[in-house]
Amino acid sequence: MLASYLPLRDGGSLAVLNTHLAPFVPGSDIQRQQVRQLGALLDKLESQGTPWLIGGDFNLLPLGQYRRLTPSSASTMAPTATCTCCGTSIR
Repeated sequence: MLASYLPLRDGGSLAVLNTHLAPFVPGSDIQRQQVRQLGALLDKLESQGTPWLIGGDFNLLPLGQYRRLTPSSASTMAPTATCTCCGTSIR
């Protein structure tokens, strides 16, 4: 991940983040580790009151898009995950 901090008029800074997560690979938790690390960084920025903007290649489907895949495409995607904050199943 690349992070740049741009100065703001009020003396603060804007964190601009660019990422390219590893693709999902069955049996590997690299992508999950990267998402956790990214979440920890965003939590830190939030706790410091630092505004942020993130973009890049997340190698993830947008929420709700899994159900639109063909069965053959869906079989290559990550299994259902469970949200750590509320226990909801996420695809």
